[in-house]
Amino acid sequence: MTDTNSTILAVGAAGKFASLVVPELAKRGAKVRGLVRDAKQGEEVRKHGAAEVAVGDLRNRASLDAALKGVDSVFYIAPAFIPAEAGRATRSLIFTSCDRVANFSKLYLMQRSR
Repeated sequence: MTDTNSTILAVGAAGKFASLVVPELAKRGAKVRGLVRDAKQGEEVRKHGAAEVAVGDLRNRASLDAALKGVDSVFYIAPAFIPAEAGRATRSLIFTSCDRVANFSKLYLMQRSR
């Protein structure tokens, strides 16, 4: 069971994989914040179970900072076909901004010590 007090940011929440994960996290009691690039995707993400929607771009530091505010964990699959999006700066920012990151592009779960 997921901690019902935790907020999980699902990066690309309207995408192929994250859109499958969002409803599963919601079923387990997690508060899911879906990160989308286009506000038009927000309604779809909410229908999948996201409690909140953040509009942003991984290449825009301010939008990512806003999306990560109050987040405990991140679900992120870096797209192999957009290498710059999965760049070192983005990964570094996400990894240092929350406690846990499930990064399935690298197939590991990282937990930051407090």
